[in-house]
Amino acid sequence: MQVRPSWEKKGEEFYIVAEWRANPGRRLDVWVWLKDGNGYKTVYPFESKAIGYYNMTTTPSGFRKAFLLPIDLEKGRRYNVSISVDSFRRGSTGPNIANTDVDGFMSTFIYR
Repeated sequence: MQVRPSWEKKGEEFYIVAEWRANPGRRLDVWVWLKDGNGYKTVYPFESKAIGYYNMTTTPSGFRKAFLLPIDLEKGRRYNVSISVDSFRRGSTGPNIANTDVDGFMSTFIYR
């Protein structure tokens, strides 16, 4: 399985991006969230649940999901996009992102 957290800015809109690829036909749950630059505190979403994509059946080309952040980021500040991927499990709620020890795969950027 290949997993890549990233980000993109389109004008004034900012997106956190989850990309993943696995053997075709595999069913996965994917979660993405934003942490502070130290990877300690969750910045978005504000609850203990990450943004989730559930029961995604993989294809040879993989998936890419971009989520528009509904909050303003601070220019010059460092952030981490985190992504967690697991096999599909009915009723799964994903990682508890309120727990500071929960990271997932992270990619760091400085907001400009």
